[in-house]
Amino acid sequence: MTRPSPAALAAARRLWASGANDAATPDDVGAVASRIFAQLGRGLARWIGPDGYTALLNRALGLARQEHGALLGLMWRESAAPDFAAAAQVYGVAAVRAGVVAMLATFIDLLARIIGEDMAVQLVERTRPLSGPGAPESDTVGGRDA
Repeated sequence: MTRPSPAALAAARRLWASGANDAATPDDVGAVASRIFAQLGRGLARWIGPDGYTALLNRALGLARQEHGALLGLMWRESAAPDFAAAAQVYGVAAVRAGVVAMLATFIDLLARIIGEDMAVQLVERTRPLSGPGAPESDTVGGRDA
């Protein structure tokens, strides 16, 4: 697997941190991952469509599972997120968290191949909640309202 760029990895970590709120149990990790991917799907569907989103997710999942065994057996289906909580029960919270962050970084990298890294990071970061740790301070792009 090619390693995601530093910008993609940093964006993935910020995205996880924006929703993590001390995710310490398998159920917490499952809820955080599901919430992040739901927000990401809603935020990106306008730009790449639901089928494009699912295709990129499955590709990112396939690539990330090469180095993160906690993602083995997970598959993205149309409007059905993988059971990250069950994976965390088997592989541990830290392993699933690392796998999800790697998957997010890989997703951003794949999207960057299509639209460029700056735009990919920007679109993904706009899916984060507007409050809480790691949230953007404003909803502007390049000094303009989005």
